Order: sequence, then structure tokens, then C-alpha cells
Amino acid sequence: MSSLQSRLFPILLAIGKLATFVIVFLAASAVLVSILEIVPPGNLPFRFAANLAPAVAAIFSNWLCMRLFEHQPLREIGLNWSDRNLLLGIAGGALFAAFVVVGPVLGGVAEFQQRDEPSLSTGSAAGMIAFLAAAAAGEELQLRGYLLQALMRAVGVAPAIILTSGLFGVLHLGNPAASWASTFNTILAGAALAVAFWRSGSLWFPIGIHFGWNLVLPLAGAPLSGLIIPLTGYELIWRVGPVWSGGAYGPEGGVLTTVAFALWFLWIFKAPLHRFTPYFLRSLSNATPPGDLPPLEEWGQDPSDPRVEGDRRRDGLPSSSQDNA
Repeated sequence: MSSLQSRLFPILLAIGKLATFVIVFLAASAVLVSILEIVPPGNLPFRFAANLAPAVAAIFSNWLCMRLFEHQPLREIGLNWSDRNLLLGIAGGALFAAFVVVGPVLGGVAEFQQRDEPSLSTGSAAGMIAFLAAAAAGEELQLRGYLLQALMRAVGVAPAIILTSGLFGVLHLGNPAASWASTFNTILAGAALAVAFWRSGSLWFPIGIHFGWNLVLPLAGAPLSGLIIPLTGYELIWRVGPVWSGGAYGPEGGVLTTVAFALWFLWIFKAPLHRFTPYFLRSLSNATPPGDLPPLEEWGQDPSDPRVEGDRRRDGLPSSSQDNA
């Protein structure tokens, strides 16, 4: 093999893997939607299942590519369970969302008013919250799962973050009332969520951030990415122009959200995370993320954890007690 071929082969291989991921995801989404169209519409379970199609397709495409190309289980995409990272992410996402909706109310430039139309019933609201959680998880698996992580290995961490964040913004261009400001903010959010994965090694952290943000905006009566979700009987009314309020798209199209997403980066670097090192991060030579957290073992826990000790023996590695001797 010539030197040119040796340089091109890894690039072509990476393109093939990523193209497979995208094709499988789109095909699985189309198949699931086609199946659901057979079911009579008009009820909450049907609507919930129909909206879950992209999330289910994302899980399947991640699983297939991890097994087919990397010979790894799905959890190695960054899904080793961490309630700490999930809850920390939800709290952070909710806090910054409150900054852009409650802050203006306290500052007197916005107010909560009762809606003309009724809010969702308790059962429907619970179903919508479950959908918001599933949608957040699905979007993170689509963009910060195999796609981001394989790109990190192929082209480097920074280019992978830039590419997937740009794609995140493009995918929201079709939302109602989308603007250049909302697209810029969405790209900024995508970068922050990618860094959240990179620093934690856990998809549960960006999933939590994404869900916390997506939950608080509808609870406050604000549009979510241009969509009206009447979880409560109130809506957020602004007394300032769309530069601040985001207009019909909602706060995500305004300057306050730009500030909030910029602050996300600072918080992500300071958050007391539970650090994991999943497959793709282990395969990178510079797998230690920015910040002061060293990479831990596969389970993301103390090396004396029995599961970690068992994995070390399985892999033919010396025990942690020998390492410390």
C-alpha cells in the first residue's frame, strides 16, 4: 500500500462508518414512522410513540455501529449509568433556563399571564414530560453518541465538536420562526453539550442538561425552539423586543440565551462530575479532558471497585493493589 493509500484508507473508513450510522438512523426512523401510521391516531399513547421514533432509531443505530464496527456493547458509547451526572445535568440545565425566563420577570421586562386555551391534563402533561426526556436523550444519542465520538477519533476533538454543533444548528432551521440568532444559539448549545460529554465521558450529563433546559421553558410558558407546549395554564409575555425575547421562536432566539449558553461552558468545566472513560475516549491518545479531572476506569468509579478489579483481571492487567505498591 502506497503512502497516499495508507493516509486515505483511515479517512475513507471513517466516512463509511459515519455514512452507515446516518443511513441506518434515517432508515430506522422512516420504518418506525411507517409502522406507527398504521395505528389509529388521536390518542396520547399513539402521539407519544410516534414522537419517540427518532429516539428509538438513535438507540438502534448507535447499537448497530458499535457492534458492527467497534465490537463494543452499547454502554461504551458513554451510557454507563451515573445518577450523579444525570441529576447534575438536569439541575444545571434547569438553572440556566430559569435565568432566561424567571430573570426577566424579576427584572420587570416580562410577566406570566393566563393562557386563553386550557393547559394539558395531568396525564397528558406527564406524557409530554416523558416525551421531553426521551427527545433529549434521542438528540444526544443522534449527535453526541457515535457520530461525535467517531469523528473525534477521525479528525480530532475540536473539529468534531464544531462539525456536530453546526449540524445541530442546521437541524433546527426547520423549526417554526427559526432565525439566524436562534441558529447561532443552537450551535453554541451543541458545542456546550459536546464539551459536557468530552469532560464527563458520560452521555448522561448532556442528556440531563438538555432535558433540564427543555423542561423549564414550557413550564414557564415560553416557546421551546418555536414550539408551544402548554404544560401550564400560563404563558410568558415580554415587554421588550425579539432581540431579548427571541420573538415567536422563544427565549432560545434571544440575547439572554446567548449569555446563558456561554455561561454553560464555565459551569461545565467546574461541575463536580463523575468521570468515565468510554471506548472512543480510551482510543484517543489525549483522552484526558480539559479541566482538573483525571480519567478513571471504565466504570468511572474508584479503582478498588470490585467490578473494576474484575475487569482488570479479565484483561490480564495487574490488580490496583499491585499498581499502588
